[in-house]
Amino acid sequence: MSGAKASISRRQFLVAGSGIGGSLVLGWPALGFSQEEQSVIADQAGGGELGFFIQIEPDGKVIIGSNQPEIGQGQRTTLPMLIAEELDVEWSDVSVRQMPLGLLKTEEGYAWKYGGQGVGGSTGLTDNWEFMREVGASGRQQLIRAAADRLGVPASRCRTKPGFVVCDNPSVEIPYGELVADAAKLPAATEPAPLKNMDDYRIIGKGQNTVDALDIVTGKAKYGIDTQEQDMRYAVVARSPYLNGTVRSFDDGAARKVN
Repeated sequence: MSGAKASISRRQFLVAGSGIGGSLVLGWPALGFSQEEQSVIADQAGGGELGFFIQIEPDGKVIIGSNQPEIGQGQRTTLPMLIAEELDVEWSDVSVRQMPLGLLKTEEGYAWKYGGQGVGGSTGLTDNWEFMREVGASGRQQLIRAAADRLGVPASRCRTKPGFVVCDNPSVEIPYGELVADAAKLPAATEPAPLKNMDDYRIIGKGQNTVDALDIVTGKAKYGIDTQEQDMRYAVVARSPYLNGTVRSFDDGAARKVN
């Protein structure tokens, strides 16, 4: 599969919900879905916490969801880096959580819960370059708005430094962990969140350790071939014994009886 690019506007993908312990959970349940599809998603979300990418704990630690499969290209490290950069947090405070495969059945067919999930041809990073940055920037914007509301000042008077919202007049620094509850209650911003200038990058373009390297080299990482399920069956492709051979006919009757 090739990486599926999210063709959406910035304002379409943000939903804020109150997470466990006052965490801020950000994701996107709409992604251009129809009203009927959005209704199905909302029913399954359990409080609007569907497809989260960013979870900020009260102590300032950050959990970033990685929606793409990892096949050795480093997606589980590079994509969360994009979010962390725009969110403006210390990479050392970030842990990464793998998101499950998300498919949603609707009257019009199947749709992605968490955006297109698939990698191949080294497109996972390039196809998600802007989208993941937008996720992080929107999270930062929500935190700035929460701080400004608390202080009763325009959001334009506030900015961020890693893990803090900094506001002028009054001069205050508020840790992200103290703002998450308020930020989670805010509706999505009507204007797109500005992205960082490339000259201001602290994480992107800098050498970082692969987040799952230790698990890989010690055998803890789980691969598809490691999957074991009750009553699991194994299948292989039946290949033609002849060069360039094609299927002449087949009986799919039994297969079509399986739900």
